[in-house]
Amino acid sequence: MNDFNINGFLGTEAELISANNYNQYNNLFHFCEELNRYTIALVPQIDIHNHDSRELIIGGLFLKILNGTQGAVILMKYGLDIETNIIIRTALESLYWLVAIIKRKPVYKKFIETNEKTKNDFAERIRKYPNSYHPNVVDCYKDYQPSQPSDTEFSPLRVETVANKADLKESFDNAYSVLCLSSHPDLQNIENRYFVIEDNEIVTLDSLPSTRDIKPILSTNCFIIIEMLKNIDKFFKLNISNDLEKYTEQYIEVFEK
Repeated sequence: MNDFNINGFLGTEAELISANNYNQYNNLFHFCEELNRYTIALVPQIDIHNHDSRELIIGGLFLKILNGTQGAVILMKYGLDIETNIIIRTALESLYWLVAIIKRKPVYKKFIETNEKTKNDFAERIRKYPNSYHPNVVDCYKDYQPSQPSDTEFSPLRVETVANKADLKESFDNAYSVLCLSSHPDLQNIENRYFVIEDNEIVTLDSLPSTRDIKPILSTNCFIIIEMLKNIDKFFKLNISNDLEKYTEQYIEVFEK
């Protein structure tokens, strides 16, 4: 029995699988790495003022997206495609919020309200059912005072609405919706990914790595970074439009030709 059948993705054979995948799709991974290095180099240039909560939120979303897209590349090297999709879906949601907050100030206020409502509801659940939570969590919220009554009517923005306000509806239809379908634990998704099927009959479980969707997955990953940088550039005035044109051309060359 080989190492993967014993240790799965935590064994030494998984490292060989990662190396083989990297070599087979090196042009895709190389572009991801180059774009990642460029983005990391911009971090010190982003000037955030402590008194500006909108800047703080945008900066935080920027780093959340950056870390998420790095994690996606790492997982994809191992052929953990479904797990990669889950991270990319989160990064895409963060992109919608980042762009919408940059483009439309009312969305920034809605983001704050959504956060406060979530915290209020969580604090209320802890007060009602303290024994259901770890003592450290209960202690953190013991002095928490809600900013608004828990019964205050509030309607959070749906992901699709945020994508529309970010002018990224096309990516919602073509990428986000597909990511949701592939990452949710529905029967069709489980059958397609985790079973070997022959003549319409399930033969056995399939826990092996998969790279069958590696190109569209990494394409979405890089799309997120480029769209993020375009908007970060406008907001923080980084003057990187020429660089982004170059990366957009490379993106098309790598993923669309």
